[in-house]
Parts: sequence; structure tokens; C-alpha cells
Amino acid sequence: MDVGRGRIPALLFLAIVILAIAALLAGYGVPVGVGALVGFALGSMAGAIGALWLVRGSGRSIHLGGYAWSSYDTAVTPSAELAAEMHELTEVLAVDLGSIQSIVPVLSTVEADGLEVQLLAIEIHEAGASIGFDVHVRPGGLPLLPVANVSVTDDLGTAYRALGQMQGGGPGRLRYEVMVIPAIPNTARDLSVQIDGFIDPFQGGRRMQMGPWAFEVALPADVR
Repeated sequence: MDVGRGRIPALLFLAIVILAIAALLAGYGVPVGVGALVGFALGSMAGAIGALWLVRGSGRSIHLGGYAWSSYDTAVTPSAELAAEMHELTEVLAVDLGSIQSIVPVLSTVEADGLEVQLLAIEIHEAGASIGFDVHVRPGGLPLLPVANVSVTDDLGTAYRALGQMQGGGPGRLRYEVMVIPAIPNTARDLSVQIDGFIDPFQGGRRMQMGPWAFEVALPADVR
């Protein structure tokens, strides 16, 4: 495109602005005209900075005079512990637990650190288990985070991997689903389930309300 032609719209826009400001000066006086001029200058500067910021994409850095703005200033670098937790989260939640073999209703509640945690039920699957929790924030309690760190053991000493994620809910009350692998042995009769705490993996692993909230569940003989 011809450079001269590309400048025509900008020159026309500038001419219209100058004429408008001159009309304001003539009709409403100097204060209104000066106010319009200042507003145009500030709006143009804000628009230019915003456009530059968007165009730069990720890792944005804008320099204007002696000032600089960079998106790197707010970047979050996950810790090694958080990276390991996220890796485990991805692995556990990606496992297909298979069909449901039975459901063990529990409805047991533990209250600690401003939270009322209720274990609703345990779904026994052919390749693992799914545990439902209802969490209620008591008055004065901090807001909940999306991921729950959970420990599971049984009376046989089975090594389980478990992790939970937020499934939805309403103000002050949320539902979590905890995935547990491997399958619970047929001969297990007692299951210990403990929520160790909650984390936000997208904010540097900030932890809150470090429990624990512990539950002891008696498994029936015909659990599977």
C-alpha cells in the first residue's frame, strides 16, 4: 500500500479533532476546549499503550520514556513440589476407573479450620474408587481452592494414590470428587480417608486451611 495514501485517514482524523476543539474554544470558552484537548491526548496515549501491549503477546514488555511495564513481573514459577503434584493430578484424573461395582454411603462430617467437610459416599469401581465430598465454608473462613490433596489407606496397608478436584457448587459450599487408584481389595474392611489440604495450582501452589479432615469408613463384606 502507498505510504502517502495510508497517512490520509490519520490526517483527516487529526483535522476533524482540531476543528472540533476550535469549535469548542469558540462556543464554550477556553476551559472546555483545553479539557477536550487533554482528554484527546490522554485517550490517544492509553490506546497506543494498550495496542502495543496486546500486539506483543505473551512475555509483553512496553517501554515509554523512563518507564517500563512487563508481564514477567507477575509470572508465577511453580515449585518442584507443585510440579510433582500437578503431574500426579494429571495421571490420577486420567485413569479410567471402569464400571461402578457398589456404592458405600457414609454421610460423615468433620469440622476444622473454618471448614465443614462431609464425606458423602464412596463409589467402588473395578479399577479404583471415587469419593464425594461436600465442603461448607463457615462464617469467617477463607474461600476454597480448586484442588484437594488426599491420603487414603486401608487395614491391609494398600498403597493408594488419590487426588480431588472441585466439581461445582454454590456460595460458600462446594463439591469435590476424589479419584483413588488402584482398586480396593475385596478383603479390605476399613478405609482411612484424609484431606490434607487445598491448593491452587494456578497461583504458585498457595495453600490454605491445612487440615487434616480425617474419616474412618467401615467397608461391608460385600463391597464388590
